[in-house]
Amino acid sequence: MKKQWYSVFIAFVLLSVIPSIAQCGMYTYQNVTADSSGNAIGDNLVQSTSCQQSSTYAEGHFTMPSGAQFAATTYGADVAEAVTYAPFANESGNGTFWGNYNTSSDYCGYSNGSTFSLGLSIHTTTYGPPPTVVNNVCFYTSLACAYGTPKCPQSAPGVIFAPSCPNYMRSRWLVFNNVCIVAVGNATAGPGACD
Repeated sequence: MKKQWYSVFIAFVLLSVIPSIAQCGMYTYQNVTADSSGNAIGDNLVQSTSCQQSSTYAEGHFTMPSGAQFAATTYGADVAEAVTYAPFANESGNGTFWGNYNTSSDYCGYSNGSTFSLGLSIHTTTYGPPPTVVNNVCFYTSLACAYGTPKCPQSAPGVIFAPSCPNYMRSRWLVFNNVCIVAVGNATAGPGACD
């Protein structure tokens, strides 16, 4: 009778360890957004899932159209999130947000990682008169393209100019996954570039 109990106990211990090894994995997330200050924000997150004693690593890099480089690197126990900022107001053309991530656990005997690369672009749209003013905020709905076709023809986001709204405004749009995310605008003398 005693011998059977040991066999059952050993089988229970082995079966309780096997599922935890099989469940080791990772969750990853990469995205590009922007803030109102004209910075592209790249987010690379990696998280170990159901693994004990894990370590994670994440890095994110912007290569802007001008060739300027911006990077962030981070390490963590279960989660690592590298958040990278890159100004785009004076950029035009194509760039990338790219990086690496990894998670491992000696306890689980697990290691996995990869690289990624996400395309982004910055496009210019020029808007013209007349601006609509609501509570001292200038809104532009008319295009004023001297040449080119705008990638982002939608209305410009509201901008505050002091002391009043100029007749023309140029916006630089951050485009990710073919979606015009956000624009940074400034006054300009007249019709201008659209791309």
